[in-house]
Amino acid sequence: LVLMDDALHRASVTRDELARIGERFAAWEGAQKPRLALALADGRAETPGESVTRWMFHVLRLPMPELQYVVRDAATGRSLGRTDFVWLDYRTLGEFDGKIKYARAFVEDKEPADVVMDEKTRERGMCRQRFGMLRFIWSGVWRPTRAEAVWIRSELEANRRRFL
Repeated sequence: LVLMDDALHRASVTRDELARIGERFAAWEGAQKPRLALALADGRAETPGESVTRWMFHVLRLPMPELQYVVRDAATGRSLGRTDFVWLDYRTLGEFDGKIKYARAFVEDKEPADVVMDEKTRERGMCRQRFGMLRFIWSGVWRPTRAEAVWIRSELEANRRRFL
């Protein structure tokens, strides 16, 4: 899924081309896994973390989000930020947070603490538009547990009750 998302994101291949390649190997043992990955593949995913998080949603049978959602100020229409995931039916935004996002030199001329504060400010602005926020990290998505699924479902439902 990570490779297919990346290939589609970079436009180095089309979904149809991936499907045609998959057809050549359709009778091979294990061919159902690439077919499933292709069904889930989405070129809007920008990082491996986003792809693996979506795989986790599939494995845990959670609602699939839309990707790369721009949150706008309801009064002015001004963009407040773009989030990795959104579940509009649950009024919930989602972000995958990898360590590199907060690492030194990720953002030129900014210290990690400044990057964290900018992220907090962006999140606060988006959540003020009547959204909840879920944040995901590698340890939670790489080997997801039933407890993780219960937590995500409960947060989605709580946000739906709170904001809709």
